[in-house]
Amino acid sequence: MFVPIVVGSAKTTASIGTGNVDFWPMYGGVGNKKNGARRSHGDGIALLAFLAIPKSTLFFHLVDECNEFCKFRYQLFHSSIRRVFDSVRPYMTTPRVTHCADQYFRRAIYGFGPDIADYPEQALLTGIVQGYCPICLSPADDLDRDIVVS
Repeated sequence: MFVPIVVGSAKTTASIGTGNVDFWPMYGGVGNKKNGARRSHGDGIALLAFLAIPKSTLFFHLVDECNEFCKFRYQLFHSSIRRVFDSVRPYMTTPRVTHCADQYFRRAIYGFGPDIADYPEQALLTGIVQGYCPICLSPADDLDRDIVVS
């Protein structure tokens, strides 16, 4: 049985008692529940983690310093997500015997399903430059051909 992991998050500012701190609360759950069960049970979606959003007080006049900080943010974000899912990672390739809701035991393979995120987080997750429109460089009649961009 394949068990998709549905993840969602949105940037939030907590200004009461925290000093205007930005973070991404990350929620998750399994994607093979029926819609009625997912909405009616409080255990359908759970808070998995609070992902940090590092800030800088420096004004980046030099492109190299800005690129270093952007790379640091990207690496911190991805390593945090990796750490959250470390316990599930072995079961993405090897089945795990899982006790299901119908009281049967089944072998389950876990995998990532949809990631519900706003545009800035999607840009950070995929590694694209925010505000740029990615375009396909392959010709429309031959989309499988590899294109080398120099």
